[in-house]
Amino acid sequence: MPADCIIIEQDELTTNESDLTGEPEAMIKEVLSKDNIKYNPCPFLLQGSLVETGTGTAVVLAVGDNTNQGQAGLSMNIEEE
Repeated sequence: MPADCIIIEQDELTTNESDLTGEPEAMIKEVLSKDNIKYNPCPFLLQGSLVETGTGTAVVLAVGDNTNQGQAGLSMNIEEE
């Protein structure tokens, strides 16, 4: 994924986020709705993750340094005084 997104439509969508989280299992991604909110579905696609199966449509939330991964990288930049 080139950006952080939120899913608005999907069909059997899973992603590999092992580079970001270390979790080796594919993450099931679902559209958030009033019917499934109690089950805490994951509607987010993160920059740097790999779509393994399915298809989907999403709205871009952030790109570049504004993504989750971009913010983590910026926090590691320590300037010497």
